[in-house]
Amino acid sequence: MIDSCIDRASREISIPRLFSSRLFWIILSLKLFITLFAFFIYSTYTPFVDAALYLCTNSSCPPNGVVPFRTDFVIILFKLLKQTLHSDLAVHIFVSSVLAYFLWDVFKNNYYYLNKLLLWGALCLPHFLIWSGMVGKEALAIAGFLWVIRACVDITVKNPLKLFPLAMGLFLSVMIRPHYAIAYAYLFLLSLVFSKAKFDVFKSTKHNVVCLLVCVFIGSLVFSALCERYSTYLLNLMHAIKFKFFLYQGGRANRLDIVWENFSDVIANLWWGIPMSIVGPTWHETLARPFILPAFLEGVFALGLFVFIFFKMIKCAMDNPNYNAIIILGFVPAILFGLLINYPFGLFNPGSAIRYKQSLAPLFYFYPILLMSEIKMKSLLRHH
Repeated sequence: MIDSCIDRASREISIPRLFSSRLFWIILSLKLFITLFAFFIYSTYTPFVDAALYLCTNSSCPPNGVVPFRTDFVIILFKLLKQTLHSDLAVHIFVSSVLAYFLWDVFKNNYYYLNKLLLWGALCLPHFLIWSGMVGKEALAIAGFLWVIRACVDITVKNPLKLFPLAMGLFLSVMIRPHYAIAYAYLFLLSLVFSKAKFDVFKSTKHNVVCLLVCVFIGSLVFSALCERYSTYLLNLMHAIKFKFFLYQGGRANRLDIVWENFSDVIANLWWGIPMSIVGPTWHETLARPFILPAFLEGVFALGLFVFIFFKMIKCAMDNPNYNAIIILGFVPAILFGLLINYPFGLFNPGSAIRYKQSLAPLFYFYPILLMSEIKMKSLLRHH
């Protein structure tokens, strides 16, 4: 009897390990293929200008001190890799391989319980594979955010917390993409809070939704008051964001007709700016430039996948009272923060939208997929 139980347990453990091993080689092969495609083909249509800067080792490159500190950090890091590996392609392949390992490490213990369709739908988004496999800030930011969302899930389901990956994730997140890090930091802090909370009121969907709406209302009032007080600073920030894209992005893709002069313009453009900051090019831009049709279709799929996963999480919250609070009061506001933060950076140029939204992929796709798999795994263990 005891031997049969041991044999059954061994089989249950070996199956996830078998899937985990296959997962690594599939992710690695996929990422290396897309990285080679991006290096040899995609770059001829959309050059990786920032990657060229980071890998430049001659004296004509901008010296340290004329760029932000985080850019200096990235330049130094990738120059050291270039000096070690000697060729640009080798550095890109190294970066892609490291990101493949991080993705595998995040999902390896859960793959058997994951929703495979959702996972591969998110992993196979072409521009996610491109930007997470090429030299640049996006690759570093995605790596950091992956570690953060893994820690958030472990805290929520009370798994042992790995401190070193968490520390590195927080460092990379704040260093490389500090504005996007706000959404992840909020989710991390709420994960800590609700992992200690013992009140039954947090298990009620109704109570949590009411609490969320009250917080949104109060937050809107506070934000409005701050906008009035710091209106000059906010207007300067708005103009700086617009000027940045028009200065560096160049070309026909810039949306020069967007009214962006005062704070009311930010509100007026929300209805279309938020979804298009995820999709990238609009339908009219696609008709004018048919070669960007694949990017448009990918963007529509990415938006649909995000919405579908979001509602899957809401249903998961309703079905699992123990995780209701972290989903309704943690995940949902973090999504809202992420959308609002990303919105101006994806508004003025569709190419920028495609690039910058990659920093939100761990939050939009991988965190909910991972948390739902952990909840499923814990539920199965309780019933056995």
